[in-house]
Amino acid sequence: MPNCLTLKKSNCKNCYKCNRHCPVKAIRFSGNQAHIIGNECILCGQCFVVCPQNAKQIVDETEKVRVLLQSGDPVVVSLAPSFVANYDGVGINAMRDALQKLGFYDVEETAIGATIVKNEYERMLKEDGRDVIITSCCHSVNLLIQKYFPAELEYLADVMSPMQAHCQDIKKRFPNAKTVFIATGMKRSSLNIKGLKELEGSGVSYCAVCDGAFYKDKTVAVIGGGNTAVDDALLLSDIAQKVYLIHRRDVFRGEESLVNRIRTKENVDLLLNRIPTAAGMLTKIGLLKQAPINTLKISIFSTLALRPMFLSI
Repeated sequence: MPNCLTLKKSNCKNCYKCNRHCPVKAIRFSGNQAHIIGNECILCGQCFVVCPQNAKQIVDETEKVRVLLQSGDPVVVSLAPSFVANYDGVGINAMRDALQKLGFYDVEETAIGATIVKNEYERMLKEDGRDVIITSCCHSVNLLIQKYFPAELEYLADVMSPMQAHCQDIKKRFPNAKTVFIATGMKRSSLNIKGLKELEGSGVSYCAVCDGAFYKDKTVAVIGGGNTAVDDALLLSDIAQKVYLIHRRDVFRGEESLVNRIRTKENVDLLLNRIPTAAGMLTKIGLLKQAPINTLKISIFSTLALRPMFLSI
């Protein structure tokens, strides 16, 4: 196990909370101290989240980044799209300007890697002839299968994460480049609409990269108005037959270049000044059947027949 999660022994108060919440019970207690069992841990971070004593510590690689910046080689940032949730009104260009002032050579969104991954998933579905493919961009899910469900390994897609794919692509385009992945972190946003919670994972998704390939030639909706939503709609426009991009305001918050690209997609309808109000019943195959949409300005109520609904807010 990479040394990315460590224990501050002086803080551990022998409360056992981390052990109770660990999904794979990869924590043992000895000498009144918690110990993470490396070959059993799936790096989910749940022990870090629930620890009331701040005894768990995630490794800080800031100093390694400083060394890279002083090496003389170009250092390119792969920036996770979650930054828009932490810096209101700040787009990729502003982030690029700020990070270049710190010494980075360039900054790109990790969404580039997501497109690479999506294309590989499509190729697998089209050419490999496999009936079942388990896809996940989550390293913890992959580790869970590898360590605890080895019989299912044959179904696990041998595909890099968007971060890995993007960094590999950067190094192909920039000779001698070093890459740094920056994920600002965010709490997943949702909507307070009737029926949504029951449909999560069965018609409502938060990850177009993870689930998009399973809805080829279907009608889907993306909820949101920032870069993430527009990126997801662009990705899905190459997979789904029809994409509705639904935003509660009359203008998108995403970058102008992305918005201009989405406007050129013939199979994408932009529904502005609208918010979802309820999620409908599931069909027998576990897909979202209907999602009523309420128009804010003129209060017209309409219904869209959808397959999944992707929340990108």
